Amino acid sequence: YNIDKISKMIEDLENYDQIFKRVKFSNMISKDIVHIRVDMPYPISDRDYIVQYITNKKDREASYKFKAVQNTTIPVDDNCIRLVNAAGEWYLKMVNETSTKVVYTWNGELLGDFPDWALTRAWDKQGNEMLEWLEESLEELYKD
Repeated sequence: YNIDKISKMIEDLENYDQIFKRVKFSNMISKDIVHIRVDMPYPISDRDYIVQYITNKKDREASYKFKAVQNTTIPVDDNCIRLVNAAGEWYLKMVNETSTKVVYTWNGELLGDFPDWALTRAWDKQGNEMLEWLEESLEELYKD
């Protein structure tokens, strides 16, 4: 897909629940700050985080960095663990007019009652899922 189509989807913060399957909701707090809740499989508690996105676009590449911000106006849900150090980046680089390299990195601190033995697996799974769901959403939106 071309970089503009992918950028448009990543910039659509308030509709992440329509793009990424584990996202329960993504509520915009301000123009660049969003509150996101992620559905974790049983018996793990859901996670949520409040992050600010910093967008940097050039001719053939784009970066969407996100980092946790403290926001006391949104209470912590007792059934959810707040990821106070959430951070990551979507990095896009145009290969040609119809192809884009997409890299997704994220801070793998899951907090709460999460077994140490499962961390590496969760880190890999989460990153791969995000890329797979982005591709699936692009395919659905731009099918011929």
